[in-house]
Amino acid sequence: MASVGDRTLIHYSKGKIPKLSNNMSTQRYLMKRTGKPIGFWYAYGNNWQDYIISNPTEKRTIENTTFRYEFTLPEEIFVTEVEDATPDTILQVSKANLDSFMQKFVKEEHRYKPHEVVKSAFEDRINSGKKSRVVDELAAKNEKFKAELPTLTKKSSASVMKKIKKDYPSLLSSYTPSVQALQEDHIINYEWVFFWEDVSNAIGGIEFQSDLLDVDEWDGIWLSWSRVLSIKSGVIFRPTKFRDGILQEQLKTQYMNGGNKRGGKQTRRKRRGIRKTKRHLRR
Repeated sequence: MASVGDRTLIHYSKGKIPKLSNNMSTQRYLMKRTGKPIGFWYAYGNNWQDYIISNPTEKRTIENTTFRYEFTLPEEIFVTEVEDATPDTILQVSKANLDSFMQKFVKEEHRYKPHEVVKSAFEDRINSGKKSRVVDELAAKNEKFKAELPTLTKKSSASVMKKIKKDYPSLLSSYTPSVQALQEDHIINYEWVFFWEDVSNAIGGIEFQSDLLDVDEWDGIWLSWSRVLSIKSGVIFRPTKFRDGILQEQLKTQYMNGGNKRGGKQTRRKRRGIRKTKRHLRR
């Protein structure tokens, strides 16, 4: 039971968790696609379960909350100042400290250049045959180029980029994709793998506050991970090492006790009732 100076974190899972891992391979695809960091995720109370019940998807149903695990951590390890964050703390990131957080970890060499974004947009448009807002934004800057689009989209993206550089050399240098176009085309303009690697080497975990859920960009970078946070939640990057393995020890106790099945006694009573009904029908 948590004391007054503790905070209780809740993790839901589809199956029992015998041990924690620092290699969250199942999350790597999501990280590459959305920029959402890899780690051991948590929320508070029933918030995550309630969200899934209200917003079920094909891959995320109420079954994903079958087991509930509770972890208690000292309140003082949750910090709001970036300079106070260490591998043994969890930094609470909100609108108030987003600037200082991003300024510390964003590196210019990890931003995607406009020509890289444009090439990706053309690849998607050529392969899918669908419209691209990035391509349309670029075309709007030059009428001659716009008139050539129907022909260009029948070629490879490499051929298109070669032609742009040859016939429209100033087009890319004067174009910066809007965040709205990036969102619509689902094109990320920052290498988040390197970003979160740097963050995880310096800080134990990040807790994303609710006011970040509607923040789409920072200094021209699309914060693609904010749209998949859904609720106030946190991630601990290396759960087996965090604070000398405190999470692993707490998980071990719960696992040995059979895990915390969602619904507790109510679920077991319901199952007994079902078995009685079956026996009654067989009579």
